[in-house]
Amino acid sequence: MIVKEEPIKGIRKDTALILQDYGLFPWKTVWQNVSLGLQVRGIDREQERQLVEDILKELGIEQCKHKYPMELSGGQKQRVGIARALALKPDLLLMDEPSSALDAITKEHLQNLILKIYKAHPMTIMMVTHSIEEAVFLGQKIIIMNEGRIRTILDNPYFGDEYLRNKQNFYNVCLKVRQAMNSGEQNE
Repeated sequence: MIVKEEPIKGIRKDTALILQDYGLFPWKTVWQNVSLGLQVRGIDREQERQLVEDILKELGIEQCKHKYPMELSGGQKQRVGIARALALKPDLLLMDEPSSALDAITKEHLQNLILKIYKAHPMTIMMVTHSIEEAVFLGQKIIIMNEGRIRTILDNPYFGDEYLRNKQNFYNVCLKVRQAMNSGEQNE
């Protein structure tokens, strides 16, 4: 692969991905799904056990460790996907619409969890979302794209405030994002 006329050398090992459809292996238990990346990396068994145990507990799904994906709710499946990614201790976390398939309450809980995770494990998180509210709540920078091109980049001065949804500033930033999106449509 070539980027800006320079070949990319090797695979970036400190990147994790969370997919919209969870990306879980249906024939593996929660524990096995979460530990998979650690096994591929050759982490020793005791360290693997401790990492998986800690991350399942942190995400509140330790009681699901022996269950299979088909036995889980959508929110639990997404937490397993997040656990699998975080077990690798990435410095870059890519998220493809992580809450799009969830109901409103579960979606809000997941967004709160993502913010909590970010505060506990600082890393760069790049998330694709079609939700203005989600982008404002979770985005330090909000990048508006159209047809694969960046149209606008907005800074969010209220990023990291877990109570932001309850404040007028939240709605002000949502309005600013909506206006930026609409102005991009008019220019085309």
